[in-house]
Amino acid sequence: MLLRWPNQRLRIQLILIVPYAIKTKSVQGLIRRSGAIEDSPTDGYAPTFVTCPANFTVRQPSGKTFVGEKESAYVNEKASRSNPAWRSYLTRAQLDDFDIESFLPSNPIPGETLPNIGLAISGGGIRALLGCAGVLNAFDDRNEQANLAGTGGVLQLSNYITGLSGGSWLIGSWATSDFPTFTSLNESIWNLTEKNSYASWNSIKRYPKAIKQAELKHKAGFPSSLADVQAYILSHHLINDTHHGTKVLFSSIRNTTGYKNYTAPFPILLSTSRHQGKSTIDLNTTIYEFSPEEFGVNHPSLNAYIPIDYLGSHLNSGKPISNDSCALGFDNAGWVISASSNVLSQPGVSGSFSWQTIETEAYNTMTRNIYDEAIVPNPFYKLQEENSTFMYEDQNQKDLYLADGGWGGEVVPFWPLLQPDRKLDAIIAIDYVADGPSMYHGACE
Repeated sequence: MLLRWPNQRLRIQLILIVPYAIKTKSVQGLIRRSGAIEDSPTDGYAPTFVTCPANFTVRQPSGKTFVGEKESAYVNEKASRSNPAWRSYLTRAQLDDFDIESFLPSNPIPGETLPNIGLAISGGGIRALLGCAGVLNAFDDRNEQANLAGTGGVLQLSNYITGLSGGSWLIGSWATSDFPTFTSLNESIWNLTEKNSYASWNSIKRYPKAIKQAELKHKAGFPSSLADVQAYILSHHLINDTHHGTKVLFSSIRNTTGYKNYTAPFPILLSTSRHQGKSTIDLNTTIYEFSPEEFGVNHPSLNAYIPIDYLGSHLNSGKPISNDSCALGFDNAGWVISASSNVLSQPGVSGSFSWQTIETEAYNTMTRNIYDEAIVPNPFYKLQEENSTFMYEDQNQKDLYLADGGWGGEVVPFWPLLQPDRKLDAIIAIDYVADGPSMYHGACE
């Protein structure tokens, strides 16, 4: 068995969306969708080491805009094509005394000549997966009832979408499936039935295969943990792939038709640093971003990014430790989703009685000496922001230990959208969190 291993303007509006979704007029029939794109360089779950590209190094903005060139190019190109979508949306809105053509710029620039909108998708487990999908369905101009209600099109106008925990399930599944309608996503991919729950025999019998995938990753020379097992189980439900997501990368999103045609918001998933199992996680804890282009940290102590293709590489002070220390294929889509929704790594519970306490104690007893964080070599080892009064807490950690993106207390992922360099004008928060005295934010009450 495995797993015993060791300065731009900031104009922000916050719009909280209550749990409400518009049902489609007619239910689509079950559709066999094309599978997610398989880009694994090893034709499997395990990554591999490769020769590093010439002059490969960590990107540190050093006072300049931290937004990467590829992210900026995507958002700007999407905005440049958005006038027809804005025209359709505003026409349906039927605003009084509003000249649509005067509003639309000849040179659309997000955050300057056109409103820049971001969507923040909360945690909340399956509740968030389904509830937030319902709200996004109500924002989708492919939903005729949403268009009749005047809400359809907001999704197409949004340039960013962020998610964590249960929200990462939704965004990861949607993006790797080429941004389909949410009704078809639910009907043809998710397979959310009682007989397929985590505790069902159908799920339990998958665990040996999940463990084998994690073992192969370990044998390839990479850290592995229970989060890799969870990645396989999540992929079975969320990734539209006959190989249960073992060959699908998060960077594979770049090769989808929707991404190539700039029709979807730029997706970002968040994970929280557990700092090698420390007991406390708070709002000051380092947050890491996953996008189809980069993996990075945006924190007062450090702004640093690497191409997500090379996640898993061994670096020191921003440079590879050797010519063959770079990795490819570490960014498995299921693993990224698992890292963002990793509630296995729980940062502590109260002393009062709750089922959560009992479950945590039982879990800790059964998994003693087994890492439950999502572990990845730290590409920012020995880095620190110059002249910063904050210390990058993972500076001396050769590996990052990543936990649920909401464990730091921010269960709606505002942080990436609040950065001035992204120039957001409005954030629409879809909040399906239901915290209670005995339930974490990924559970249902």
